[in-house]
Amino acid sequence: MFVIQAASPRAVSAAACATSFAGGGQGGVLLSLSARLGPVDSSVHKVTTEFTPAQTWQDGSSSLETTVAFAKNDCTSANAYVSFSLVGKALTTTYYSGNHSGAFISGTDYKNLTSGVSVPTSSSTTHLSATYTTGSIATGSAQQLSVDLATDAGFADIYLKQGSGSEALLMSLKLPNNTSSFLTTNESSAYVSYSESTFSGETCSGITGSGQVAVRMLLDGTAGTLTAVPYPYATCANFDETSYNSGTKTATLRYNTTGKNANHVVAGLDSLKTASGDNVNVVTSLGAELSGESYYMSDPFIASNQSTQPVYFYVENYLDGKSTPKDIPYPIVGGVINFANTDLDLAAHDVSMDVSAANYSALAHNFGSLTTTGSFTLFAAQREGDDFVGVCPGATDINAVNTSCSDLYFLKNGETKNGATASLITVGTTKFWQVSGLTGTGVFSSTVGAIPGSPQTGTTQQSAKRGYIFIGSLATIAIFSKFRALRFGRRRR
Repeated sequence: MFVIQAASPRAVSAAACATSFAGGGQGGVLLSLSARLGPVDSSVHKVTTEFTPAQTWQDGSSSLETTVAFAKNDCTSANAYVSFSLVGKALTTTYYSGNHSGAFISGTDYKNLTSGVSVPTSSSTTHLSATYTTGSIATGSAQQLSVDLATDAGFADIYLKQGSGSEALLMSLKLPNNTSSFLTTNESSAYVSYSESTFSGETCSGITGSGQVAVRMLLDGTAGTLTAVPYPYATCANFDETSYNSGTKTATLRYNTTGKNANHVVAGLDSLKTASGDNVNVVTSLGAELSGESYYMSDPFIASNQSTQPVYFYVENYLDGKSTPKDIPYPIVGGVINFANTDLDLAAHDVSMDVSAANYSALAHNFGSLTTTGSFTLFAAQREGDDFVGVCPGATDINAVNTSCSDLYFLKNGETKNGATASLITVGTTKFWQVSGLTGTGVFSSTVGAIPGSPQTGTTQQSAKRGYIFIGSLATIAIFSKFRALRFGRRRR
C-alpha cells in the first residue's frame, strides 16, 4: 500500500506538520515490498510518486498503492486524505473528508474531470471514489502520480504522467477549510508499496519468479529521502530483496524466488483452541519480555524453510476468568519440525493441545508424529512446594491428566525415566516443569512422587486404593496392639 500524506498551498513554517498515531501492524501478509518517505517540510506544495517497473506491468496483478493526508494551517490534521490504488491500468482515487456530509457535488466538491474519469453516484457523505484507465505501462518507463496543493487555492489537483508524455490533470478535489500542508504521521509522510496478486495467497509456493519496481518520491520536483528495508514479519520474507540507494534516493522494491526454498507455515493454527476456547499461539523460543506489568513471548513464529525448526505452542490470556491467569504466558508443548518442504498442518493430523492452570497440567495429543524426532516436550506450571511431575502416557483429554490415569509414573527434577527427562525452567516469573522425550502424553505438577500400589507397577487404581486401606488397617492394628501392650504391662506391675 502506497501512502502519501499531504496538505495545501501556503507554507506554515519551515518544518514538517507532524502527528503520531498508535495503529496496528501489517500482520498476516505473505510479502510486503515497501518504502517510507520521511517528514515533508510544510513549504512543499507538490508530492509526486514516481515508479518504474523493471518487468511487464501485468493487468489485474501488478499494483501500487498510496494514501495522501492533509494538515491545516495550524499543523493539525485536516481529517482528510486521498488514496490511490493502481492495479494494472485501473487507477482508483478515493477521497475521504471526515467533516463532509451529504453527496459530493460536481463543480463544488470536485471538478476538472478529464475524459475517462468516472465518479460513481454511490459516492456520498465522507467518501468519494473516482476511476480511470491509464495507458499501457511499459517496462522501464517512469510513471508519476502527483498531488499539487498550490495551483488551485482550496483544491488538491491530481496529476498523472506516463513515460515521456505530458503531465495530465485528472481531477481536482475540494479541501477542508484552512488546509495548507502535507501531514507527517509517525515520522512518515508517505508509504509506498508494490505487490502482485500472488502476494495475497495462502502459501509462499504461489509466488514464483521475480519482479521489481524502482520508486522515488519527488518534493516539488526534488527527490526526498526514503527508508526501504525488507519487512521481516511477512510470511515469505526470504523472497524480499528490497534495497535503497541513498545517492539517487531510489528505493528498489524487489522480490526474487530463484534458488530459494519457500517458507512454510503452521496451518490450522486459527482453529486450534484449548477445551476452554483459548487461542493457541506459536513462537520459536521460550524467551519472554516484560511490557509494563505483563510478560509476553518475544519470538513469534511467522514461517520457516528450515529442516530443524524449534517451535513452542503456548496460551496467553488478556482477560480475567480464563483457563490461565491474565497476562501470563503458559507454554504447552514444544518440538522440532521440518519446514523444508511442507507446512505443519495441525488440523489434518487432528492435533489437540490443552492446559489447566487450576490443575497445574498440560496435554498434547497426536503431535509427536509431526516432529523430526517422534517426540516432544510438555510444560506444566509447578505448584509451590511440589517436587515431582506426574506423567500420563496416552492421555487424550486434559481432565484425564491426574493421579487416576493409566500407567502413571513420576519424575523429579533432573530424573530420566521411560525416555522422558524432567527439569525446571522459568518463563517470565512463572516456574514450569519441562518434560522432554514424550510422545502422546499429559503431565501435571505433583506433591507426591509415588502412590502405594500405583499403576507404575502395573497395579490398577482400585488396587492402589485397597492398598491404602490395607496399609492403613495394618497401621491401626499395630498402634492398637502397642497401646494394649503398654496398658496391660502397667497392670501387671
